[in-house]
Amino acid sequence: KQIMLSRSTQQKTVDVGFDDSHQLGSQLSDVRKKTTRIISVTTIQRASFLVCSLALINEAIVPHFNAPNDSRNLDGASGKVRLPWIYKGFKDVSDPRESVIDDDGKDAPVFWHIHKSGGSTMKEIFGACYRMCMAHSVPGLDHETEIAKLPNANYANVDLATSRGIKRAKDLGLAQSGIAQVMVTPEVYKVASIFDESHRGKVFALFRHPIDRFVSKFNYLSYATWERTYDPLKANMTLEEYARSDLGEESNWMVRMITNNRRTEVTREDLEVAKEFIRKKVLVGLLSEIEASVERFEKFFHWRHTSDWMRQEMCKDER
Repeated sequence: KQIMLSRSTQQKTVDVGFDDSHQLGSQLSDVRKKTTRIISVTTIQRASFLVCSLALINEAIVPHFNAPNDSRNLDGASGKVRLPWIYKGFKDVSDPRESVIDDDGKDAPVFWHIHKSGGSTMKEIFGACYRMCMAHSVPGLDHETEIAKLPNANYANVDLATSRGIKRAKDLGLAQSGIAQVMVTPEVYKVASIFDESHRGKVFALFRHPIDRFVSKFNYLSYATWERTYDPLKANMTLEEYARSDLGEESNWMVRMITNNRRTEVTREDLEVAKEFIRKKVLVGLLSEIEASVERFEKFFHWRHTSDWMRQEMCKDER
């Protein structure tokens, strides 16, 4: 069975097929099998329900804007699921795209950085291979009063990984400046606030099997002493010990990022909103099919090759 990820643009239809055997229905690897037995059913459901429910065809077009406050919602395609009004800042995936390069920065690609799901690789591709100017996470810039590209670097002088940095980016008009050719952030809900009616974002993301993401997180946190979440206890734990402990508990990170529910228990309504957001607003790629996913993003956003085409393709292959 083929799951076809199709999207019509003004110029062409982009079709990339992903074999179902390489996705959630596939046989888990040994480490997946072992970890699945260890982690409780509840935790497995918490980690995997978003990935298991990706809706890949986004067709509804909903009127946006002029909302009095963020408590209002956007109707979903079914008329039952409603997205937070703040997501007026993002176009539906099915909407025609106005290029950030060709049309004075009207629409900006927004890469939702899901942790341990190929985000670092994608940032290398944006910067080193496509040589795009990224708006990502450059801290300590509060003294600067204008949006600008950093000297000798493919970065804008903003921090889209923190609430404070996002507010600064909004106040200084990042979306309107057209400087950033791609924005990278884990804070997809908050970043939506920087856009307006004339300058909107289009979201894309790489998704990863939840068990693989869990194992990768365990491996990373066992040695990443520079992270504020580093805990020396984790460095001496086995995967099984980590999975059985409170340290290994999943907390619906993706749902919380989409709904901005950071404190209270995640509800079924939160889940449905998250699924609708992915269905309507996110161009989906899979880490397990990263080459096809990058090709899909490239075609969808009309990313151009540099003058040195061979170098660019080799650069992507090296990643």
